Amino acid sequence: MAYLFDVFTGSQLQKLTPNGSVSGDFVGWAVDISGYQAVIGGPGCDGKGEESGASFVFDSEATPESYPRSDFAWRVAEIYIATLGYAPDNEGLQYWIDNLQTSGWTPTEVAQSFFDAPLVQEMYPTDQGYGPFIEALYEHLFGRAPDDAGYQYWLAELEAGRVQRNQMIIALIEGGWANAGATSDMARFGNRIQVGLAFAAEQAERGIIYSQLSENQQIMLREIGREVLTTVTDDSATREAAIGTISGLLDQL
Repeated sequence: MAYLFDVFTGSQLQKLTPNGSVSGDFVGWAVDISGYQAVIGGPGCDGKGEESGASFVFDSEATPESYPRSDFAWRVAEIYIATLGYAPDNEGLQYWIDNLQTSGWTPTEVAQSFFDAPLVQEMYPTDQGYGPFIEALYEHLFGRAPDDAGYQYWLAELEAGRVQRNQMIIALIEGGWANAGATSDMARFGNRIQVGLAFAAEQAERGIIYSQLSENQQIMLREIGREVLTTVTDDSATREAAIGTISGLLDQL
């Protein structure tokens, strides 16, 4: 057998086991990957004669069911992109990961801590009401405006104080993944998360630390983070195309 891991988070995504393979087939002895296809060699397989060997081709395309949602980096990136609408800076990503890992924070507490940041307070000032906030979350998560029933429901809940903004963020994320009718929306969101994690990983590779950038560089990094997600849809090809632009975009800093 062979194992498929997420290169950005290190989380195991799938275990690849050919039908009929047995101990001694040495399946996984050789592995090659091209795009989303994985070719797994089993030199001990006897399908064409004793130890004639065999190769098995798997489609390793990620699906919503295979996303590593238990991974702290993934969960933080969900909250980051849902709230801000752009790919994360690595320093911020690592800050919230650390609080989940070592301080016992919950995702809801992470979402609340975003509202302590001046940038988020500027994006969602309390005097503008909840409408723009609801519309922004739907756009960031689902790529569309809220339906009227959903808008009115969340507006009433927020205005009555029954739900806080951070709780709505988590509820929308979890509701999206649980909704069988939102498969396309969440495939898009999942692709955006993967691009966001790749964006953060490239920053780490280059030693880019957000707090050490000039104000203009910080603005540029946020703009790049927004730009890299612009063309990402539920089609995995758009995800790979976006990831391919990251290096060139960060060269602008």
